[in-house]
Amino acid sequence: MSKIVEQQIEKSMQLIEGMKKNIQVLEKHGVKVDVLENMRLQLGELGEANKECEALHVKLSERIKHMNSLLKEAKDSYIAQKMIVKTNYPQEQWICFGVSDKK
Repeated sequence: MSKIVEQQIEKSMQLIEGMKKNIQVLEKHGVKVDVLENMRLQLGELGEANKECEALHVKLSERIKHMNSLLKEAKDSYIAQKMIVKTNYPQEQWICFGVSDKK
């Protein structure tokens, strides 16, 4: 769980518990048990959403590593094929083979 989300959940839960223990005193200020319960439910949803995001982050990280591996392979193949043209034909003919290098 992300540290920011974890801290917010922890602080909010402490507030909810503290306010519930003193609900008689706080009711005159408009604090209601159902509002505190709603807050608690929201925190549960926040925790679940955070878990989902963390899982997606892990999956994205794996996909990025895979993509970078494919990119390296593509670049290596490109360089190898380009070198065939550059080492066997004069520079004036490179463009005919799709090599736009100047040197």
